[in-house]
Amino acid sequence: MSITVKDVSKRFGDFHALRDVNLEIQSGELVALLGPSGCGKTTLLRIIAGLEGADAGSILFAGEDATDLHVRERNVGFVFQHYALFRHMTVFENVAFGLRVKPRGKRPSESQIKDKVHDLLRLVQLDWLADRFPAQLSGGQRQRIALARALAVEPKVLLLDEPFGALDAKVRKELRRWLRRLHDELHLTSVFVTHDQDEALEVADRVVLMNAGRIEQVGTPAEVWSAPANPFVYGFLGDVNRLPVEQGPQGATVLGLAVPVAAEGHGHAVSSVAFVRPHELSVQAHEPGGVGLPVTLARARQTGALVALELVAVQGGDHLEAQLGIDEFQRLNPQPGQLLLARPRQARVFSETA
Repeated sequence: MSITVKDVSKRFGDFHALRDVNLEIQSGELVALLGPSGCGKTTLLRIIAGLEGADAGSILFAGEDATDLHVRERNVGFVFQHYALFRHMTVFENVAFGLRVKPRGKRPSESQIKDKVHDLLRLVQLDWLADRFPAQLSGGQRQRIALARALAVEPKVLLLDEPFGALDAKVRKELRRWLRRLHDELHLTSVFVTHDQDEALEVADRVVLMNAGRIEQVGTPAEVWSAPANPFVYGFLGDVNRLPVEQGPQGATVLGLAVPVAAEGHGHAVSSVAFVRPHELSVQAHEPGGVGLPVTLARARQTGALVALELVAVQGGDHLEAQLGIDEFQRLNPQPGQLLLARPRQARVFSETA
């Protein structure tokens, strides 16, 4: 089922949580609402669910206005960050709860409930835990049970609010891959809130970048990563170095170097800044007459197969970060305090006033 968010605004006192938000979510999509704390993503999710009312604007499900529908009438499944399982109920009873509280005319029989619950527990690969209580489960298992409970009522839309935020990094990574596989199997229109850019880029069909109550950019993970609409998007989707740009007759130069520059975000402003990701910054040993920015190595730290170099510009003292593969790092073998040359391989330029 498609979802249309049309001109939605919401205030909490003096705080403007959402400002004229417009968004189209296609039937069967898995969409991530991504942004920093306080950007409005959870408020938007709750308004879609019917848990909050908008001050202005409307919500449409499959083209029909659902703005004034009570949450019970919207037929949405909701998964919270902290599971919200009933501690006194078994796993089976937690999943069955939504079916048991349906109006008598719509309530399945006991045998139908039993079959449905076991089917869902097999779907989330936890049918062997039906008789356990939530306190006996791991965090990852609890969240999968919470998801099974949300699916039990056969919702038309699945909404997830930071579903993996309370879990450790390893479990979070496993669960987001599992969620993607589950979505590919069910093709249920799903919207999830996250502040984790890796999670959004790995799981979602499309990513909605939000900031200060507004949508900054909507696109596929590849689109928002490779063609960020503005400095906020560029900076939020990963570490970035900001370097001064000079505009001349031949175009932009970064640090006086001819560097491939992506289409500029805000025209040919005289005062501009180049955004360079750590992996786009090459590092080599310093040689007299060498081309690049003289820097010294402050610290190197290995993260798996990559090594992050913390660099300090000799002139000005600006801090930069470069990222090398372990083999390249071992060949260079830089030592703390060593003089090096840093050079951007490519950059994206925006006006400093953006």
